[in-house]
Amino acid sequence: MNFAAGVLESDGARTTLVTLLLFSTASLPNFAGAQCTEGWQAPRVLEAADGRPAYVESPVAVPTKGGVLLLGVPAFLWAERDAFDPFPSKSAPDTAAYVARLRKNIGFIGFVLGPERTATPVRPPSTLSMRRLLAAHGADGTIHVAWFAPPPGSTDPDAEGSVWYAERHGDQWSVPTMVYAADRLDWSGLKAALLIRNTSDVHIVVPYYRGQASGIAYIRRSNGRWMTTETRIGGLPTQATAQFFGTDSLAVAFAGFGAPGVRVRNGQHVFLIRAALSDTVWPTPTLVHYSGLDSIRWIGMYGTPSTHGTSQALTLVWNRIAQGARSSADTVYAMISEDAGVTWNSPQMLPLPFEVSTLSQARDARGNVHIVLTSFSGVLGAPAAQMYHAALSNGQWSGVDSVSDGSIYSPTISSIGPDTLLVAWGNGRPAEPSKPGVIAPVSKYATFVSACPRVIR
Repeated sequence: MNFAAGVLESDGARTTLVTLLLFSTASLPNFAGAQCTEGWQAPRVLEAADGRPAYVESPVAVPTKGGVLLLGVPAFLWAERDAFDPFPSKSAPDTAAYVARLRKNIGFIGFVLGPERTATPVRPPSTLSMRRLLAAHGADGTIHVAWFAPPPGSTDPDAEGSVWYAERHGDQWSVPTMVYAADRLDWSGLKAALLIRNTSDVHIVVPYYRGQASGIAYIRRSNGRWMTTETRIGGLPTQATAQFFGTDSLAVAFAGFGAPGVRVRNGQHVFLIRAALSDTVWPTPTLVHYSGLDSIRWIGMYGTPSTHGTSQALTLVWNRIAQGARSSADTVYAMISEDAGVTWNSPQMLPLPFEVSTLSQARDARGNVHIVLTSFSGVLGAPAAQMYHAALSNGQWSGVDSVSDGSIYSPTISSIGPDTLLVAWGNGRPAEPSKPGVIAPVSKYATFVSACPRVIR
């Protein structure tokens, strides 16, 4: 693939902007135009109708009737076109106006990017803490949203011990509902898995910790009723990912420490559970990939129609973290099963000439899995220096392409339509011209054309 990315401002400060990269689709505004070429287009600033820059942190993106819904926390607007947050004078009226403006411009959970390329703020459905937001688009147009919040009774706003759920219909939210609670959710800090089936059935899979016990919670709403199945699993299960297969079954993959039957010290491995949706007791997990002394991170699973019979093929993608390599990784693995997880092909490895600090992934409508990576900067807490893209197509990895450089934080990639993928990452830019040392976050987006799009007028 050939790329033509715009150059982003960079100063090394710990602030972010978001850049979005889209494929064109008939159900969304025509960002790309009637082109038949492939390549990244130059980023554009995400702006409100009055031209003020907008920012949303590492958003998950879903299509809506009005455009593209970008959900992430924090999200806010700049106070002015070229001033992020100018301080007031010492007079009482100025201070009151400043506080009123702050309340008006902050506290969002995202924006709707409309057909006129303007961002409309989205207020949250709850005043509670909202972390690790997930969103999925239902066949009837409903946006299903789940998130982590502190467990009941906690005074720590950053604790993650409960799962909440709400729906968005048009621009209206339903009343949020707490659907699950434990002491702690997924200690690795990743999001849960959210799947939608039969329009209104909601399925959430997340590792949990309660006291000394650990396991995986399967939370589901069927026929309007919420239920939970907890499966105790040793070895600190994390990073759960799930896919439906067949007509009534679920495959759940996760990372777990310690391989069964191995008596020497070993690392973190890939495990799989295949269960019927109605099962109240899940079978013992199966070891899919043994990592030796290494660890894994950012595991994702995808389902596609199988080329052999009626079973569904499953694809697993993750990053390897070599022993002693801190939190950086150097190889991306992919494994494919043609029989819904019963047997697996040998891993397809994508060796990288750099250490990876972040990875995000998504599948397009053709069954290709796209990954976006950032290179390791070598300084703890510092932004990455480069961002790259690769794709898994027909079981083979493409080459690695450079997307952008600069101070890059936490890229995210989402599938938002038949021909549409959206990538988001963070960076920063100078705020007030009179204060050259001030760096503030803004959001940007750009279009990636993958096929001849249908023109939207």
